[in-house]
Order: sequence, then C-alpha cells, then structure tokens
Amino acid sequence: MLTIYVYDNDKWSETLDLIDNTSPFALTGCVFSEDKAIAEEVNQH
Repeated sequence: MLTIYVYDNDKWSETLDLIDNTSPFALTGCVFSEDKAIAEEVNQH
C-alpha cells in the first residue's frame, strides 16, 4: 500500500504532528520539500 499526502506549506507543523501520531507502526516514509528548513526539521524527528 502506498499513501501520498500533499500538505499545505502553511500547515507544516500540523502535518508533522499527523505523521508522528497517526500510527503506532514504525513505517518507512519520506517527505519531499523545496524548503530547506522543513527538510532539516524532518531530519531531526
């Protein structure tokens, strides 16, 4: 199964919370962003 979620740039923090808290499973995923600050924040989680 593949899930793709397109997030609004101005709702990035809510999207990160959604990713962190939606499932108890340790699934592999990735975030694509042109914003370097977002990429660095994801790397810290």
